Amino acid sequence: MNDTVWEQGLKEALRHFLQADRKGTKDFKINALGRHFDQINDRLMVLFDLLWLEK
Repeated sequence: MNDTVWEQGLKEALRHFLQADRKGTKDFKINALGRHFDQINDRLMVLFDLLWLEK
């Protein structure tokens, strides 16, 4: 349609959307890793307690 101003605005909006989406995905993965670490740590503490009680 030869509307370069509209085209540039659309490209810029898409670029911002994609950058925000990547940041959200990264934050989600970091939070998921933190939760997974906490779960593993909790299980290790239970196992440690079991080993300690058997002595």
